[in-house]
Amino acid sequence: MAIDFDELLGRFNRMVEDTVEGVRRLAAEEFVGSAAEGRVRAVVTGGRNLVSIDFAPRSTREIDNYTLGEAVVEAVNAAEEQADERRRELLREHQPAGFDMDKFLRDPASFVPNIPTAFGSGGQR
Repeated sequence: MAIDFDELLGRFNRMVEDTVEGVRRLAAEEFVGSAAEGRVRAVVTGGRNLVSIDFAPRSTREIDNYTLGEAVVEAVNAAEEQADERRRELLREHQPAGFDMDKFLRDPASFVPNIPTAFGSGGQR
């Protein structure tokens, strides 16, 4: 059976376009994290931009500054974790079967481990 490279390339291009569109939508999506029993709330975008930090009434008077600072960090981290999880879901939806997009984004070189040996030392044949 011959491989139809035009069809394969078309499918790949559609996959890339769908992924790019999903990433665009994700960048505009907002994710909320909270801490200190809900008294500190952080909102970040899918692009990991901080949108806002909100404090419940009286929380700045009831919580000491150090603890309040820790709660802000915790709320932002929780919101970013939600954004990261949504990104992972999006990438899983748009990746070919058996391909680990998260691993590829963390370490692209791991997908081509034989490059140095394939080309000999110095990358030349």
